[in-house]
Amino acid sequence: MGRAQYMKAGLETFRRRYLAALRRYLKDGTAEHGQAGAELVRGALVRGLGERVLVGLHRAAVRDSVPGRAAPSAVEAAAERFFAASLLPVEEARGAVVAL
Repeated sequence: MGRAQYMKAGLETFRRRYLAALRRYLKDGTAEHGQAGAELVRGALVRGLGERVLVGLHRAAVRDSVPGRAAPSAVEAAAERFFAASLLPVEEARGAVVAL
């Protein structure tokens, strides 16, 4: 399995696990299930998954978890793009720290 296939498989595994954790949290809202999401994200960041990718994965998980959820409006989509772009300095700073 090549690196790209390995990364894609890892991303799909993360996506499924994150979606399951979000659904559990939406069902009962316990801190334990919220913590599960935080631990998944911590692990993803350590493995090099960027914050902007996480935003996209979360958006897809919300869409997949909320019955009857329509596609985001143009304004919501623009706001999400703005937020994702705003995270670029966080990714750059984290990359600089890792490079040290």
